[in-house]
Amino acid sequence: MEVIVQDDDNIQVSLDSSVVLRLPFNWSLEVDVSIKYQLIPRKFAPLDEFSIAGDLLAGGIIPLARVVDFEHLERQFEDRRDFRFYFTITAWESVNLNDLRELRWIEESIEETEAYRRIRIINCLSPRNPENSSLLLRNYPKIIGNLDEEIIWEIGMFAGRRSESWQIEIDVISQPFMIESFKSVVSQALREQSKPVLERIPAFLRRAYPESSDHPLEVVVTVPEIEPKTECTINVTLRDPAGDLYYSTSNPELNRLIRDIHLRLLEHGIPVGPETEVYQRVLAQLLIYRDSCASITGYIDASVAEKSEIKGFHQHLRQRLRHQLDIELVDIVSEPQIGNSRVDLLIEGIPTELKLEDRKTATTDDIVERYEGQAADYIARQGAPFGFLLVLDTVLDREQPTSRVDQDWRLAQVPNVSGASIMVIALVIRIPRPASDHTKLARRRA
Repeated sequence: MEVIVQDDDNIQVSLDSSVVLRLPFNWSLEVDVSIKYQLIPRKFAPLDEFSIAGDLLAGGIIPLARVVDFEHLERQFEDRRDFRFYFTITAWESVNLNDLRELRWIEESIEETEAYRRIRIINCLSPRNPENSSLLLRNYPKIIGNLDEEIIWEIGMFAGRRSESWQIEIDVISQPFMIESFKSVVSQALREQSKPVLERIPAFLRRAYPESSDHPLEVVVTVPEIEPKTECTINVTLRDPAGDLYYSTSNPELNRLIRDIHLRLLEHGIPVGPETEVYQRVLAQLLIYRDSCASITGYIDASVAEKSEIKGFHQHLRQRLRHQLDIELVDIVSEPQIGNSRVDLLIEGIPTELKLEDRKTATTDDIVERYEGQAADYIARQGAPFGFLLVLDTVLDREQPTSRVDQDWRLAQVPNVSGASIMVIALVIRIPRPASDHTKLARRRA
């Protein structure tokens, strides 16, 4: 839109402040309007953009005297015989994105795995009148994850094939982030070892930005502009908390279990340090032993349950750890003297108590509660903050089905005589229930 004001008789310029602009569209209270103007020739820089209050738009008319500083322009251009203004009017209306999605004017799709999330957004808007300019989606917000529930490690943004860096917002935190500053905050939070992995980022953010307290830490990427028929993509790389293990196995389920136990120890104030990898390596091998007993045919049989603790369970575990699990580097000491009593094993200095369970109706909780006190006593005598309790279930005709490994462990907090608490990582070892072993053992007991 162009407005021309001229004075051909005198170098003294006098501008008509009654000049108005009429909006080239039907205006309503739901429509927000802004205006900016530029002087011609173009060597003059554009002036600021102004938002127009609704009460100045009666009848769809903008009085320029409320926007343009005429007195300033008269002084600045009194020596010019002609000049021009170019006005740019922007109007926008808030819309419900769900309505646009239902009309298929916006298409969204999400591809997701445990480690990756890809979000695609396509602007399917198109003008009905080909003479009109293209319709754009601006300031399009998209929730890409929640830092209370997951670790968002990297974010990639693309408009078509062009790499972008759009604004990232976290919940009600007033400070926006860009890609690098977001990753810097996440990295800094993860370096704090005093909390479980999943709690580090929320704790860091709520300490650094108190306004985020009591709000879900949703991460929102705002796409500044999506042109018609253009696909915008947001790639989110998620970091598995199990990846923060110092020691991991090839079994994802066991890795999650190691992580869960590690987090529980942290919750109870058990310190972590250079020895963390050692205990996790031992824990991993004990879990592999338990998993192998339940899943590999012939790994353990009913004869182990018939023997004494030392000649059966103790010897079987020790042999498997040394040979079949190939962990020669783990220092296994059998029956070391601790005070006035003995503990069954010290594995890399970690007290490990072995027990046999023969009660037919005992649950996992019953089994752990029966032996946790004695294990805690041995752990305390060793001066260790925690230790292991392994209980072999010798009842092959138990009515309850054999539990999975993730259901057969407990972290017991046992107070000792000094009032301190000893942490006992308890694991129940199960022997498979093939029909031959069940019949054989049942006949002998009869």
